[in-house]
Amino acid sequence: MSRAACLEDLPDELLLKIFVALGKLPPVCDETEAALYERRLPFRTFDSPGEQHPGLRAYPFLGQVCKRWRQLLQKDSSQEVLWESLVIDFGHELVTSVHTPVAWTNSRPSDEEFRAAFAATRLDAARMAEFVRLRRRCIRSLCLMHSEGYWAEEGEFVNLQTKHNFSLAHLGLILGYLADKLEELRLIACNDFFGMGSPLGVLATLGNLRTLVIDDCHCRLYREPVAELGRLTSLEWLSLCAQERNGVFVFGIDSIPDTWKQLSRLQVLELRGNALVEQLPAWMPTAMPHLKLLDVSHCHRLDLAASLAGFSQLETLALQGLGLYETGSVPPEVTAASAAGAPPRRMKQLPDLAHMAASLSALNLSENLLGAVPAQLSQLPRLQQIDLSNNGYLKMPSPASSLLALQQLSWVDLRGIHSEQQSTFWSPAKCATMESVASLARSLRRRRRPRGGAAKASAGARGSGRVGVGSAVLTGLVVLGTVAYLLGRSKQGEPSVLDPFPAKTLVSLPQFQGGHAERLLWGTYRPGLYFGMRMRRPQSPLLGLMWVDPGRADPLNLIRHEAQQRDGLKQYGWLEHDGESFGVQQLRDEKYNITIAWAKRWCEEGCSSAGDIGITIGVSPWDAASHRAERALFEAQHAEHGTGAAQQQQAGEPEDYEGGQEEDYEVEELSDADAAELGVETTSQQRSRARKGPRPGTAISLFLYVANEDGSPLRFDPRGAAAALAAGAAGGGGAAGPATGHPAPVIGGTAEPVGDWSLFLGRRSSSSSSSDDEGGAGAGDAAATDDAPLSVHYLAVQTPHYHNLTDLVRGALYHSLYRQHLAGSRAYQLVLPNTAQPGANLAVLQITASRLPVRLDLALLAGVVAGQHLSTHSAAGARLAAVTGPQLEQLLAGRSNQFVPRFEETFGRMDSSHLPPGTLAVAKAALSNMLGGMGYWFGHSLVRVPGSKGQPSSVQPLWDAPLFSAVPSRSFFPRGFMWDEGFHQLLIRRWSPSTSREILAHWLDLMTAPGWIAREQILGAEARSRVPDEFVIQSPSAANPPTFFLLLSAMSERVAAAARQGAWDDATRADADFLRAAWPRLKGWYLWFNTTQAGPVPGSYRWRGREADSDKDLNPKTLTSGLDDYPRASHPSGEERHVDLRCWMARASRALATIGANLGMPDSEVSPFAATAALLEDFELLNRLHLDPTTGQYRDWGNHTEGVELRKPVMVMRNGRQQPYGEKRRVVHEAPRQQFVPHFGYVSLFPLLMHLMPADSPVLKQQLDLLRDPDHLWTEFGLRSLSKSSSLYNQYNTEHDPPYWRGPIWININYLAVQALHHYASARGPYSQQAAALHQQLRWNLLRNLVWQYSRTGYIWEQYDDVTGAGKGSHPFTGWSALLVLMAAEQ
Repeated sequence: MSRAACLEDLPDELLLKIFVALGKLPPVCDETEAALYERRLPFRTFDSPGEQHPGLRAYPFLGQVCKRWRQLLQKDSSQEVLWESLVIDFGHELVTSVHTPVAWTNSRPSDEEFRAAFAATRLDAARMAEFVRLRRRCIRSLCLMHSEGYWAEEGEFVNLQTKHNFSLAHLGLILGYLADKLEELRLIACNDFFGMGSPLGVLATLGNLRTLVIDDCHCRLYREPVAELGRLTSLEWLSLCAQERNGVFVFGIDSIPDTWKQLSRLQVLELRGNALVEQLPAWMPTAMPHLKLLDVSHCHRLDLAASLAGFSQLETLALQGLGLYETGSVPPEVTAASAAGAPPRRMKQLPDLAHMAASLSALNLSENLLGAVPAQLSQLPRLQQIDLSNNGYLKMPSPASSLLALQQLSWVDLRGIHSEQQSTFWSPAKCATMESVASLARSLRRRRRPRGGAAKASAGARGSGRVGVGSAVLTGLVVLGTVAYLLGRSKQGEPSVLDPFPAKTLVSLPQFQGGHAERLLWGTYRPGLYFGMRMRRPQSPLLGLMWVDPGRADPLNLIRHEAQQRDGLKQYGWLEHDGESFGVQQLRDEKYNITIAWAKRWCEEGCSSAGDIGITIGVSPWDAASHRAERALFEAQHAEHGTGAAQQQQAGEPEDYEGGQEEDYEVEELSDADAAELGVETTSQQRSRARKGPRPGTAISLFLYVANEDGSPLRFDPRGAAAALAAGAAGGGGAAGPATGHPAPVIGGTAEPVGDWSLFLGRRSSSSSSSDDEGGAGAGDAAATDDAPLSVHYLAVQTPHYHNLTDLVRGALYHSLYRQHLAGSRAYQLVLPNTAQPGANLAVLQITASRLPVRLDLALLAGVVAGQHLSTHSAAGARLAAVTGPQLEQLLAGRSNQFVPRFEETFGRMDSSHLPPGTLAVAKAALSNMLGGMGYWFGHSLVRVPGSKGQPSSVQPLWDAPLFSAVPSRSFFPRGFMWDEGFHQLLIRRWSPSTSREILAHWLDLMTAPGWIAREQILGAEARSRVPDEFVIQSPSAANPPTFFLLLSAMSERVAAAARQGAWDDATRADADFLRAAWPRLKGWYLWFNTTQAGPVPGSYRWRGREADSDKDLNPKTLTSGLDDYPRASHPSGEERHVDLRCWMARASRALATIGANLGMPDSEVSPFAATAALLEDFELLNRLHLDPTTGQYRDWGNHTEGVELRKPVMVMRNGRQQPYGEKRRVVHEAPRQQFVPHFGYVSLFPLLMHLMPADSPVLKQQLDLLRDPDHLWTEFGLRSLSKSSSLYNQYNTEHDPPYWRGPIWININYLAVQALHHYASARGPYSQQAAALHQQLRWNLLRNLVWQYSRTGYIWEQYDDVTGAGKGSHPFTGWSALLVLMAAEQ
């Protein structure tokens, strides 16, 4: 008899009991996880399960197995039993809806079937709401989970926000159905609900609610909605807890509202991770007399002693992750780290808990800084459970008497105590701790040992959950929980990748102090924003700008702040920027033309050494007709050079490129009945009202904000801001103050090293700005003769987080709309709520102009304190006038007049007939965007450290450190990339050698003790917020091309020339001092490469990091090489030899030999590098290892076959038909063999690019011929990355990964080719004329296309199409693509 038939025969009552029991089972998991679900503790531990099982909703496939199940679902008598508790897990709903199609019935779908079905499945919110409506009389408990996404088994986050249309309106509808019955509500990982506006006001209407849990959140909850929860007077359990992301809580309330006094029935209060709460009100113990459990874990600012003083009735207290130490016993390791200059820890003294002695039975002190078992525990005789896990400094040299004195103690967690990272073997102190732990375990087991005939009772106690599991935790953790100390060391004495390189930091060199540091203190060092400024300090005031068009259909989702490609701006970038004292940026966004310009001014008296800063922001309507006229003129200039519209049409793009397009958002219509029940407008009513607002592009809201990273409070005067803008309009401009005419600061604060600082704000009148340059406030609107009034709204809050300010502003706007709704408004205004928290360290000013143009001036002055009014006759008043209004225009003009001659002096005049027309403007923009894209970050990298002795790997942080660096792309890669940075510095050094040296110093200071530098630097929350979690963690075995040696070898040659000629100047001496100080780090870096990336035979090298077992990649990627999907051996193995890495190492070896010799280093140190350089420059050896004699091409060597393809798996249907399904997988048709890898492309050029071929060798002639062959790499737009004859030319590497280095043209490699051709053209040899001709042709082709594409699209691109020349990939990409400047200058 089948299982289905068995189920069919069961009586209804038994069948119901079976299914109800199934619904209470924990998820399917391994034994370790199952133990966590079975364990019942009164508090959460660090490994507590983070989710609630979806119960019956996880078993919908039973409806396909058993008809009776479907019948039972329809019976009214079953509803009360089955659906009293309902969990809607959006992830489970999607997964189980994929599992349930009848075609699969009992069989589990294959992975390919599952992926295909999952991609085609979408949850319908209306069906969910209907499901709840039909069961509204039964449901008493509701849990909604993972609406934003979930973590899959493979560790990958699955984003679900595009897989359902569930919104805040649907939540309100469901809660409306359940308003009279619901007693328990849980919202877990539903942060998108809060992004739509706060649901707390709706929750407060659920009068019968006894349990409310909001967990796993990472968004802010504001005071007014939180205060509404005080209306839930029946509440017994309240949990408002945060999600921890990379060790930082990003959610919180800031205080306990007085309205919570009404929660007199509350028994459980969990406030985990509310890091902004400073103190629990004194009225809480009295107002909440029944409170038994209090969890304030990770509430880092909470004053524990004052907050806990009145609580004497608590039975459970959780104080996890608060940095607690016991009085007089700060761990010496913490003291030593502080003395060594480590960042200060958040530390608190463990409060006295003696007043809880009569009631406290469970205490969680996990993840603190305890150095010993607290002695005061012996004063808590009722304690039964204690969690001391992950107190890494906690030592137990003898059995803990304070624990043994507790007669009722039955459960102790001591995992992760006494961590050591000094040696492979336990120290004597560690052994003593482990012996004490074992002794304690034996003592507790003796307490549990059954006496006489009580064995059966004892067995029952072990099965009850707490004591038995607790004993297992205690005894088992001696083995499982104390191996973390081994991380970072594989053998005793080897340097740890977690430690910095043992040498003096380079950024501390005198050449980077004094005037150099002062000139570069302030700058546009937040490259991931459209406009942001900060100081080069770990904690700095942050200045930024956001804007939104209030006339757009969905303005809250169109806030501009972070530079993002999805915003679809027609153009943005710096037109001029000198890297230290001024910049002019133009942005074209839909209907706007925005110009932002800034300049520093140094003065002899009264100024800060960092100077005063003036900023002007102008917004005008975008003039499309003028743009088309400019475009027509440019096309006419290019017509004679054979570029223009024909090339553009080849690209298959519209004739007038307008950047990205706005997405169309699908809006679900609300019915009249649902709208009436929710108390909101229908969609049609909303659209009708929206049409009454401003037309798109006719008005703008600007959000100016300032934040103090150190958390110190700001001085904020929003009324002064409104008065300043009004006075500016009336008086004709400048950063005016109140109407009295006495300027006053709008926002101020204090920061090192500038002391007091103040930000002034003013408005230019249209008459004063009408003559400004293009993009200024007066451009393009002759009809605007009168200044439109500006409305000012504001928000000031206290927050420790600055990476999610867009969400914070969006949330505040939602909150303001919610308040307007509560007030009965039907004409909503998109404005901030005009609220200011005491001690706020973030201030946001919203300035809305109802008519364009508009222009604002900002001035940032140091040395001006709060309340100081500036008269125009005072010294400070003169400083203010000098960086605002007409004098700011003069200052900007002066800086621009200095920039152009300096550019021509550095790179030569670019108006020659030998260059394409427009080259000068594009070159200036490329350099300016490189300099304007320099950023400053502070934080630590996360690395995956291999485990020792069979233990799994773990993720560990490196030390906190600064980084000053350029970036590849402000929109897509706004952080440091090592191999990109070497190319960046080729350009930056030409402009500012001192700046380039300091950037190199920052990068080399990030070196770990073994000599490794992380190839991608993701430091700080702002940088990390732009990177998917799966890419944050770095591997300490992963290399990247050592491009810094391109620059370092040139520096050493300059030093050598100065020494030979005796012609030293300041710059050359600074180079020599830098190289001498950097010598230990350069040696360490080189030796790490030479040992970890060595190849199978002498003189060969191999990139690590290829995935040998990947079945998704057509050709497994080599990300470490920088060339990602460039084809290598089809089957990765240890026998591979990579020609590009060998050439990089040849360049690095010669550079170190040259540097050491020029600096006069001992021969014993220099000769090994010279010998290695000679070996790697041996032309015959190079040819034996990598030159394919049959084709004359340089190639990799490895285990390879051409018989591979991507193909979808095939299933055989019942009728015999073969049906492809799922995702494409790699299929191998023939066995691989050791051979030269038959692909010709950029890798093949490296012996030429690194100048490793003799100028008179016939092989050089052969390579030049191959280079010029249009069937291989040559195009009229530059050198393509892979030969057209390659089997992988322009082939996808997976079903979804388009070709990246398999055809497109990349500027960095083309620059090296132009440079190499120039080298061989200058060398004496039979092929110099051929090299010279190729040099001129390639240079012209590249420049002509780069200039044309910039004029057409407004951007410099990451790569260019090898057939049409069109820009591709990320944009703007003014990293190595900015090397067009050096190509134009023939440098």
